[in-house]
Amino acid sequence: MSVDTRPPIEIAIAETADWTLDLSEFRPGDGWAVAYYFRGPAEVDVEGVADGDEWDFSIGSATFDVAGGYQWTAVATDGTERCRIATGRIRVLANAEDQTGLGDVTTHAERMLAALEAALEGTASKAHRSYTIDGRSLERMTLEELRTNRDLYARRVQLERELAAKGVSSAPKRVAVRLR
Repeated sequence: MSVDTRPPIEIAIAETADWTLDLSEFRPGDGWAVAYYFRGPAEVDVEGVADGDEWDFSIGSATFDVAGGYQWTAVATDGTERCRIATGRIRVLANAEDQTGLGDVTTHAERMLAALEAALEGTASKAHRSYTIDGRSLERMTLEELRTNRDLYARRVQLERELAAKGVSSAPKRVAVRLR
């Protein structure tokens, strides 16, 4: 069994999560305290519990009661110094058992794909790409642009479905770096 070393990326209201940090430079015996501060739709603070030279953290079932995106910061303090250890994000989901009438649960990519396909179907009857009436103008995408965007969103939808089948909530984010 592996021990988590960070808060979860995603959790539902009423779920629990535990993780442990081994911070050799911020040991409990040296007078340090470590806490996580979650900020978003609500404010949640989770203080570390010393366990030898490690810190144990727990999100209890009553910790988060408001769904939404939160940013967190882990901070170590010793009374005179304050050190930011790490930052991240967590998404708190509504508890499905308590929800009724969730409404539209399609993803952005699914909605965009449907809109692009509808635009492609309606484009054949629209002869003009752009026009102006009473100072207001409208410019439509070309068929090529619509098809390119449709193909892009079709790939995104396919990736989302593949990840969901594997139990992964989202694709890893790409970070581009250019060295000079």
